[in-house]
Amino acid sequence: MGCCLFGIALLVYFLLNLYGVLSPSSSFFTAVISKGNKEREVYLTFDDGPTENSAKILDWLKENRITAVFFLIGNQAKQQPLIVQRMIDEGHIVGAHTMTHRWDFPLRRPDNIATEIMKGVEVIPCTVEWFRPPFGVINPLVALGVKRTNLKIMTWSLRTFDGVTFDKYKIIQRLKKVKGKDIILFHDTNDDIISLLDRFNEIIDQKELTFGHPSSIGDSI
Repeated sequence: MGCCLFGIALLVYFLLNLYGVLSPSSSFFTAVISKGNKEREVYLTFDDGPTENSAKILDWLKENRITAVFFLIGNQAKQQPLIVQRMIDEGHIVGAHTMTHRWDFPLRRPDNIATEIMKGVEVIPCTVEWFRPPFGVINPLVALGVKRTNLKIMTWSLRTFDGVTFDKYKIIQRLKKVKGKDIILFHDTNDDIISLLDRFNEIIDQKELTFGHPSSIGDSI
């Protein structure tokens, strides 16, 4: 009987974690922002930086007068402090994406999760309000850990999968699904990011949408 109950409990925990993987926009475990609140605006966000592509992204954003959110990995932010400072100086919002982006982050104890998050926050030389979990996974452990940091969680409503596939056609097909209020997930790690952004800009124009300032995202809370 005891083994049966343990097996059921383990299955339930597995299913909860699976839900956390598949539903990053859900507020089932904790409050999450996955959309803005302005009908004709969309919002750019970039994960896993800074990388060698970050400067090019910043150049593109400056040229197009767009403000974005960068969710930084602490270890990489330590290695490129000038890029991080440029993000801040040019008016972008900088959020935390843990210190190391380890695969086992959502499986740790809540106190370890909170520590991993705050280590990443501490290397960012500005006030940090937003956190994005690695892989977008939010389970009960992550929810408890984030609660201890007093950070707000921002996920996304449109994932490009540009950190998983380098097939530009597939990425662009996903970008064509964009709607007003969408928070878009891009990655600094994709070497084709500038051509993808150029194409996305054309799609936004065709749909008569605009890029919103991410500071308004918090109004959705």
